[in-house]
Order: sequence, then C-alpha cells, then structure tokens
Amino acid sequence: MTSMIRSQGRLLATVLTATFIGQFDFFVVNVAAPAIQSSLGATNTQLELVVAGYAFMYAAGLITGGRLGDLYGRRQVFISGLAAFAVASALCGVAPSATALIACRALQGLSAAVLLPQVLAFINTVIPASRRGWAMGWFGVASGVGSIAGQGLGGLLVQADLWGLGWRLIFLVNVPIMAIAMAATLQLVPQIPSNPRATIDAGGAAAIFTGMAGSMGAALLAQHQLVGAAAAAAFAGGVVLAAAIWWQSRRAQRGLTVTLEPSLFIVGSMRWGSVASATFMAYFASFMFVLTVVLQRHSQLDPVSAGLVFVPSGLTFMLSSLTAARWIQHRLRSGLLGGCAITGLGVSIILAATGTGVPADVLPWWLVVAVSLTGFGNGLVLPTLTGLSLSEVAPARAGMASGVVTTLQQFGAALGVAAIAALFYGVASASAFPQGMAAAALIHLTLLAVVAVACLKATRSKPRSA
Repeated sequence: MTSMIRSQGRLLATVLTATFIGQFDFFVVNVAAPAIQSSLGATNTQLELVVAGYAFMYAAGLITGGRLGDLYGRRQVFISGLAAFAVASALCGVAPSATALIACRALQGLSAAVLLPQVLAFINTVIPASRRGWAMGWFGVASGVGSIAGQGLGGLLVQADLWGLGWRLIFLVNVPIMAIAMAATLQLVPQIPSNPRATIDAGGAAAIFTGMAGSMGAALLAQHQLVGAAAAAAFAGGVVLAAAIWWQSRRAQRGLTVTLEPSLFIVGSMRWGSVASATFMAYFASFMFVLTVVLQRHSQLDPVSAGLVFVPSGLTFMLSSLTAARWIQHRLRSGLLGGCAITGLGVSIILAATGTGVPADVLPWWLVVAVSLTGFGNGLVLPTLTGLSLSEVAPARAGMASGVVTTLQQFGAALGVAAIAALFYGVASASAFPQGMAAAALIHLTLLAVVAVACLKATRSKPRSA
C-alpha cells in the first residue's frame, strides 16, 4: 500500500509539473514586463499581448487539446506537449522583437493547451477514485502557487541576469525543466489507450476562437480610442460566437462531435459557476499585471523586490487552499462568499493606499498586508470554482464541462488583462500610476461582487459538495 501511494505521488508530481509551469509562465511575464518593454521597445498594447496572448491561445486550444489525447493516447500527446512547450519557450527566449515575442508566446499558449487536459485525464483515469480528491486538491495548489511563483521567482530570474540574458532567462529556464519532465513521464506515467472513434470539431473550434478574438480585439482597440473599430470588432465577434453556438447545438442534436455543447449551460451550477470562474480569473490576472507594473514603475522596485511582495500571498494561498479544503466542501456557499470578502478587503486596502497618495516607498508595506489577504481569499475561491461548476453536471458529461470551464477561465484571464490594463494605462501616466491602480482596484472590487453573486446563484439549489 505504501509503495502504491508513493508511486501515485511521483506520478502526480510529474504531471502537475505541466500545471505549475503553465500558470507560472502566464504570470512570470508580469514581473519582467518593464525589462521586456525597455529591451524590445514594446508599446503598452504589445506588452499586454505578450501576457494576454498566451492566455488567449491557451483558452482557444484547451478543448481540442483534450480531443488530441483521446485520438492519439494521453502519454504520447503529453510528451509532445512538453516538447512543444520547450521549443516555444526557447523561441521566446531568443525573440528579436516585440512582435516575434507575441507570436512565440501564442505558440507557448497552444502548447500549454495540449498539456493541461492530459493532466486532468491522468488524474481521472490513473489515480484511484478514493484518492482523486487528494489529487485534485494538489492540482488546485499547483495551479494557484504556480501563478504566485511566477511573480516571486520571476523577479529573481530577471535580476540574476545570468550570462547577460536578463528577462530572456524566464523563458529559457523552461527548456531543461521540460526535458526532465519528459524523462520522468516516460518512466512513471502509464500508457492510456487511445479512442479511435474520437473526432475533432475543427470548424466549431475555429468559429469559437474567432468570436473570442473579436472580444479581445475590441478591448485593445478601445485602448487607442478607436471606438468605432472596437464596436465593430465586438459586434462581429458576437455574431460569429452566436452563430457558432447555434451550429454547435445543431451538431449536438445530431449526435456529432462538438467543441462546446450549449445544453451544458442549462445546468444551474454550470451556468453560474462558469460566470464566476471567468470573472474571477479576469480579476486575478489583471490584478497581478497592474500591480506589478505599479511596483516597478511607480515604486521604483527592482524585479526581485517587486516579486517578493507577492510571496506572502503565495503562502496564504497555500494555507487556505490546503487547510480549508474539507471545511469548504461542507460549507460551500459560506466558504466562497467568505473568500470573496477577504479578497475584497485586500483590494480595498490597495485602493485606500493608492487613492490617498501614499508615498511610493511606503506602498509595498501596505501591499504586504493587502496581498496576504488577497492570497488567503483566492485560496478559498479559486481551487473550488471548477468543482462548483461541475457539482450538478452528470458524470458522463463532466469531461467536456471541465474543459469548457477551464477554457472560460483562461479567456477571462486574457480579456481581463486586455480590458483592465487598457483602463489602467488610460488613467495612468508617468506621474499618475497610483490613480491608474485605484481605477483598476475599483473594477476589481466590482468583478469580485459579480463573482459573489454568481456563487450565490450557483449554490442556490445546494449542489453536491465540490
């Protein structure tokens, strides 16, 4: 029994490397953003795309990535994803321009989209049902801590400037990590048979991708006061997305493979849980991006100091997500609303500190308290949201539903960075970063209120524990 548990632990540690690094690489760019902007002469919009483009392509490829595992076998696709992520990371590390870096980050995002569905599939097929809750708990921790570690360790990597690589090291360090993960996968992860009857709905995936791209493009165009173009992009994206959803419904009725099954959203927990998940990630991703820019460009912190500000939030995230997991299963509504309230308190402290003109050299001390609170609240909410969404979904449809929720989370992150960073840069200037941060904090509080309302709606019928 002990050897079996150890074997499961090693397997889980191996596959969760992909979960950790997928989130790590989304957030690690935040702390390197000023250095990237200075080195490549990137505009603010290009800088947003370096961050949001990764999440967008990640979201766009997740469900198709799961289908690839069905078609060609989980282990083979997982190893291919690790190799692709290593290549994309190397290309990011040698990118000669901002445009090249954006393109390589898109490839990174697609590679991550191939990896993550296989991790969930391994947990649901290789880990025994009696220990699946334990495995999913660590999946949540790997995802959340990867997000925070991207801020903290990213600063150390940039500041170390090993071999004169500077910010490029945050990407190049992935190459040996992926190589080790590939070797461990070959040794520890079993083969899972492919499903020759599985197919890919390429047309549906392309249509949904185009619709989501319209929303993100509208946010970026609005930043440049191109109101007409932004409205046209949003309208076109909405029309394509509506047509795609209608066509997906028709395909589902005929028993054909679909990328997104609209009938899933008839389920209350899925409908409101998805809203909560996407909205929370819009807050979370944009909060990390904006705050990091303020710390380095207003408070004049070096990358290491800026990254260290987020270390307490990583510790409190782990504390709440691990210690409160069992408690929150039995008090789902109270736990989610309490988490939103604690996170909101941390954001309110930031709003008070920036809105009252606290000097730059004092701001980080306020933030140590604030980010500790946001980390603790995030740990209660973020690992629970997927389980909340699936709590009323039939087990036979849980695979597609989890893919949809994860897709919406990543799309929420991409759109949050694009839209809220646009607001931030619109308000901020060389001497007005605190005002930009205050404006973003007001939006973050609004998003957290939406999350709380959605959680109330999702738990109204008292679903099974997440």
